[in-house]
Amino acid sequence: MHTKRWDVAVLVTAGVALWGIAAFFLWRDLEVPLEAFLGVAAVGAAGLSMARLPERLRWAGPVALLACGLLGSGWFAATTSPVLIAPLAVTLVATVVGLARSSATDKAQRLVLWYALTVSVLATTGAVYFHVLAVRLMADEVSRRLVLSAVWLVFGLVTVVASLRRQESWGRDAGFAALAIAIGKIVIWDTTHLGGPLRIGLLLGAGALLLAGGLMVSRLPAVARKAEAS
Repeated sequence: MHTKRWDVAVLVTAGVALWGIAAFFLWRDLEVPLEAFLGVAAVGAAGLSMARLPERLRWAGPVALLACGLLGSGWFAATTSPVLIAPLAVTLVATVVGLARSSATDKAQRLVLWYALTVSVLATTGAVYFHVLAVRLMADEVSRRLVLSAVWLVFGLVTVVASLRRQESWGRDAGFAALAIAIGKIVIWDTTHLGGPLRIGLLLGAGALLLAGGLMVSRLPAVARKAEAS
């Protein structure tokens, strides 16, 4: 016996299939860049994350945003295409809005959204850094490497401290993931491509930021630090 759920599944599947065929011909006949389709996917993921879905489907939007962030970051790392900046920026804005609209009870959604935010922030800032500073404004200045490292460090620290204030361990974990990537970049990449005062200054500055972050966390009220034990 046919049910409404079956009818909806058939209609949605057929509609998505037709969209897929249209996308193929857009790419083949009109030579639309493949990167533009990630922009469409990012807009769709943003809409999905803001839609009023049944409780069992609320994870779909955050997962779609995380997928767009991961795909976009990997794609940019492989091609450095400037077209990818827009989809990554859309993903970033959508994750911020999603976190602002969700409540503390939406645990699964917020867990995914925090990591989607971290991925999209690192990828978007990395892409903007490459095309604005590395290629144009500061192409001949090795000191430009300090900018991205500082941005990633500050983002990670702010995320950790803000999450602990809100007693939210998912954001804290995502913040520490961003810090790990930033510190890895500093130790593995920056110290081998910088020299003299810049290298020493970067290490001293990064260490000072981390020490300041540790001091801020130590001064949080005891009730806020309960997130660390969860």
